[in-house]
Amino acid sequence: MAEKKFKCDVCVKSFVRSGDLKRHTRTHTGDRPYNCDVCDKDFSAASSLQRHKQLHTEQMPYKCDICNKNFKCNVNLKSHLKTHSSEMYKCHECNKSFKRSSYLKKHAALHGNEKRHICEVCGKPFHLENSLKRHMKIHTDVKRNSCDVCGKLFLRKSSLQEHKIIHSGVKPYNCDVCGKDFRTNGNLTEHKQIHNNEKAYKCDVCGKTFKHAYYVKKHARIHTGQKPYKCQVCNKEFSWIANLIVHRRIHTDEKPYKCDVCGKDFRQDSSLTTHIRTHTGEKPYKCEICGKGFSQTSCLKLHKIHHTGEQALTCNVCGKGFTQKNYFQAHVKMHYGIYLHRCSLCGKGWCTDNDLQKHMRVHTGDKPYKCDVCDKRFCSSSSLYGHMKTHTGDKPHKCDLCNKDYANKASLQVHIRSHTGEAPFECDVCDKRFTQRASLKRHRRTHTG
Repeated sequence: MAEKKFKCDVCVKSFVRSGDLKRHTRTHTGDRPYNCDVCDKDFSAASSLQRHKQLHTEQMPYKCDICNKNFKCNVNLKSHLKTHSSEMYKCHECNKSFKRSSYLKKHAALHGNEKRHICEVCGKPFHLENSLKRHMKIHTDVKRNSCDVCGKLFLRKSSLQEHKIIHSGVKPYNCDVCGKDFRTNGNLTEHKQIHNNEKAYKCDVCGKTFKHAYYVKKHARIHTGQKPYKCQVCNKEFSWIANLIVHRRIHTDEKPYKCDVCGKDFRQDSSLTTHIRTHTGEKPYKCEICGKGFSQTSCLKLHKIHHTGEQALTCNVCGKGFTQKNYFQAHVKMHYGIYLHRCSLCGKGWCTDNDLQKHMRVHTGDKPYKCDVCDKRFCSSSSLYGHMKTHTGDKPHKCDLCNKDYANKASLQVHIRSHTGEAPFECDVCDKRFTQRASLKRHRRTHTG
C-alpha cells in the first residue's frame, strides 16, 4: 500500500497524492472554483462539475445490462446495479437496506438517541460529525453571498441560487407521475415516495403508517405533546422546526415572500400562494355538494359546515355559534371587554390582529381590493366579494319564510329579524333596540348631538 505522505493540517487526514489533499482542503475552506455556465452552481472538484452538467443535457450514456435503464453518470449506474444483486448493506435495528456502507453508517446514527457531537458555540447536538462540521460554518464563516431581493446572507453561492427560487416563484422540478412542480430536487424526491405504496413504519399508538422512520418520530409528537424546538426570544415551543422558523419571523419582521402584483410581503410561502389567488381569481377547491369554489382548503371546510348546520362552539352570553376555536375565544373576550389588539391612533380595541389590520385602513384610507368591472376599491376582500354580486346578480341566500333573495349572508340575517322581531343592538343611554349596528350608531348621535 502506498504511503500517505500528504497530511491535512486541519483534521490530520492523510492522502497518497498532493492533488487529493488539495481537493480535500476545499471541504474546510469552502472553496468551489469550478462553475457551471448554465445554472451558475459552484463545485469543489472538476469531476463533480462534469457529473452535474449531465443534468442539463438529455444524454444518458450509462445503461444497465440487466433492465436496460439509462443513467446520466456512472456513479448512479453502479448504485442501481446493487438493486439487482444481493450486495446490500442492512441495518440490524430496522432491517432497512442501503446501497452504500456510508449510507448505512449515517442511518445507524439515527437509531441512537444520544447526539454525541456538540457545538461548542451554541450547544446544539448532532448525531453525525459531518453535520456538526457543516453547522460550525454558521458561526465561523463569513456570509458573502447576499440576496438582492431580501438581503439575506448565505455561506455558499449555491445556497443563494436555491434561495432565489423562492422569490421567482419558479418550480423547475416536475413529478413525471402526477405533474406536480417543486422548487428543489430534494422536495421532488421526497414527494415521489407518495406514489410508492410501500409504508414500512407504523405508529404504535394510532396505527398510521409512514415511508420513513423519521416521519414516525415526528408524528409521535402529536400523541406525546413533545415540543423540542424553543424560540430563544419568547420561549414559545414548537413540535416542528419548520413552525419555529416561521415563528421567528414575527420577532425579526422578516417577510421574504413578495407578491409581484401588489408588492405585499408574507412570512410564509403558502400565504403568498393563497394571496395570489385574490388577483387571479383562482379557486381550486370545489364543494362536491353545491360546486362552489374556494381559494383555500380551510374556507372549503368552513363552507361545508353550512350544508350540515354544524356549529360546535356556542357563546353562552349571546348564543352565537362558531366553527373555529380561535374565533370563538376572541368573541367571548369581546363580551368581557378583553381586547388584545389596540389601535395606536384611536385606541379602539380588537379581538384579533387581523381585525386590527383591517381597521387601520380606516385611518390610512388604504383600499387594496379593486373591482375588475367598475374599478371601485374596497378595504377588505369580503367587501369586494359582496360587491361583485351587484354585477353578476347572484343572490344565493334565500329567506325560508318569504323566499326573498339576498346577495350576502349578512343581509339575509338582518332581513330575518324583520320576521322574528329580534333587535340585538341596544342603546346604553335609553335602552332602545335596533336590528342593525349601523342603525344604533346613527341613533347614538341623537344623544351626543
